[in-house]
Amino acid sequence: IEPSVAIKPIYNLSRKDKEEVMEVQKKFHQAMDLKELFFGEFDIGYGVLSSLISSRRDPTPDLKDEKISKIARNLLLAAASTYLSMKNYLSEQKYDRVYVFNGRFAIMRAILRACQHSDVDCYCHERGSTLDKYALFKNRLPHDRELFRKNMIQTWNDAEDQEKVTIGSEFFTERRGGIEQNWFSFTKDQTQGHIPSNWDESKRNVVIFNHSEDEKAAIGKQWENPIYPTQNLGIRKILSEFSGDSDWHFYLRVHPNLKGVDNEQMREIASLDIPNLTVIPADNPISSYALLDVAEKAVVFASTMGIEATYWGVPSILLGKAYYGGMNAVYEPGSHTEGIEMIRAHLEPKQQIGALKYGYYKKTFGEKFKYYKASGLFEGKFKGCLLYTSPSPRDEQFHRVCRL
Repeated sequence: IEPSVAIKPIYNLSRKDKEEVMEVQKKFHQAMDLKELFFGEFDIGYGVLSSLISSRRDPTPDLKDEKISKIARNLLLAAASTYLSMKNYLSEQKYDRVYVFNGRFAIMRAILRACQHSDVDCYCHERGSTLDKYALFKNRLPHDRELFRKNMIQTWNDAEDQEKVTIGSEFFTERRGGIEQNWFSFTKDQTQGHIPSNWDESKRNVVIFNHSEDEKAAIGKQWENPIYPTQNLGIRKILSEFSGDSDWHFYLRVHPNLKGVDNEQMREIASLDIPNLTVIPADNPISSYALLDVAEKAVVFASTMGIEATYWGVPSILLGKAYYGGMNAVYEPGSHTEGIEMIRAHLEPKQQIGALKYGYYKKTFGEKFKYYKASGLFEGKFKGCLLYTSPSPRDEQFHRVCRL
C-alpha cells in the first residue's frame, strides 16, 4: 500500500480506563445472560457471545466449563479495552471514517460502537455478491435485516425490467446447480434427483430445512425468534401436533454446514425419535432440491431454502427470522398455532416476484474491486501480487507474497 500507513497499537488506555475495564462483569450462569450485558452504551455481551459461539460452533456454550468461561472473560476484557481505546483515538484526532470487518464479533463490534458513540462514520466491510466484489455498510451491521430490505427494494426499482428478472433467476439456478457465488455451495456434493427411500406419495409430506443455530444466535434482538427459543424445540412442538397421525410425514433436512459439528443442536437432533419424522443427516447425498420438487410444502426457520422454495413454486412457511421476511415472499405465521394451521392447510405458492427481488439483490450487491483479483474464496492477487490466508516461511512460494 503506497504511501505506507501509520500503524498504532490497538490499546490506548488511561489509568482510569484500565480501572473501568477491570470492573466489567466476568461471572455468568449461562451464555444467554451475556445478551443483557452492556459496557456503558456498548452491547459488549452480544459481541463476546458472537465470538464465543462462532469459534466453537456451539449456540449455547457452557460457561460452567472453566476453559470456556476463561475465554469469555478474556473476550470481555479485550472488547472493553478496544472500545475505550477507540473512543480515545477518535477524541484525540479527527478522522473522517473508520473501516472494520463484519462488525459482529467482540473486537469488531467494539470498534463499530465506539465510532457510533463518537459520531464518526464506521463502514463495516464484507464479501459482496460475487468474488470480484466487496460490500460496505455505513454505521450498520451487514446483518441488518431492515437495511437489507431497503437496499433490495431500491436496487430492484433502479434496474431494467428484463435484466433484473434474468439475473434474479440466475441466483436460484446457480445455487441449484452447485455454483459457488460468494461462499461455499453446500449442495454441490448432493446427488441430483435423489430422494429418501421411504418417500410415500400417498402421505402429506413436509420438508423442514433447518440451519446452523450458531450463525444467527448472537447478532442482535432483531434476529431473536419470537415463536420458538430454538429450532429443535420448534421442531418437537410442531411434530407433537401430528403425533400418531399416519397421514403426515416430515423430513428434516439437516443443513450441510452442520457436517461434522458436535454441539447441543446436533446432539438434540440425534435424539429425535418420532415415528412420522425422517432425519436426513448433514452429510447425506439426498438432494435438497429433489425434496423441494416432491414435497407439499417447506418449513424453515431462517434457511435460504425458504425463499428458494418460493422461486421453484413450492409453498414456504417461515417460522423464524430471515432476510426475506416481511416482503410477502413466504408465509409468516405470528404464532405456533397459526403455523400449525398453515402446515395443515392446502397452500398455494407465493408469487415469484418476491423471490426474484431477493435473487437480483443477492446476485448484484457490492462494489467491484479495483486492485484485488480473486482466484478462489480465500486466495487472490493484490496489484498482481499473490496473497495467502496463512503463508508459511517454509512454503516454496512464500517469497512471491508481497509485503503490504
